[in-house]
Parts: sequence; structure tokens; C-alpha cells
Amino acid sequence: MNAAVMKRPLRILIVESCDFQRLMIEKIFNQLGCYSVAPIASLEQFFTYIRYAYHPFDIVLINHQMAIQEGVDIRGYCSGNDSVRNFLIYRSSEISILNLAALRDHSYPEGTTLHFK
Repeated sequence: MNAAVMKRPLRILIVESCDFQRLMIEKIFNQLGCYSVAPIASLEQFFTYIRYAYHPFDIVLINHQMAIQEGVDIRGYCSGNDSVRNFLIYRSSEISILNLAALRDHSYPEGTTLHFK
């Protein structure tokens, strides 16, 4: 590989209202070597980040419960948005089993929505 050609780091956005869950998800990505992680706590912040993103996010993780409470079609919004390359909608109760092995092996908890564009 040419030294001038550098791999671009993944841009990851975590949308989770629980501080502990947000920290835990960020830590998982850090252990995988991903450090371009933006953890945010509200859908309002999510829409702002996506609206003004200069570069698209490679992965967006969104807590399913947040979308239900706000009555927002997150799947439709992310699918039709060029600032979101891939997204994962997860349930908070399942985050403990969404671990490094699951990310590596592509095995996800039942009911988890994973979308790759």
C-alpha cells in the first residue's frame, strides 16, 4: 500500500439518551480502533448533526425507544439521507449483547434493525 494513501477513519454517530449506554457503545468502538465517534443524547441533536454534516456518517446507531417516543420514522429518514451511509436501530435492553463479537461476526439480537445502503 502506498504510504501516501491513508485509510479514512469511520465516522460514527451514537444517538442514546442514557449516559451510561452512550459511554459503553463509544467504548466498544474505541476498542475496535474507531475514535471518530460522536455520542449525542437527543433526536434534536441528531437532526442537527445530520443536516449540517460536511461528510456523511459511516455508521449511525440509534436507540429504538427514542424514535418511538418522538413518533419519528427514523428508518425512512436515514434511508433517504445522503449523510447517513449505514444505520443500526437497537433496543437498550439488548445493548449488552451487541458486543465486539456481534459487530465482527454480523450476528445481531432478534428485533435489531441493521441497514446497509
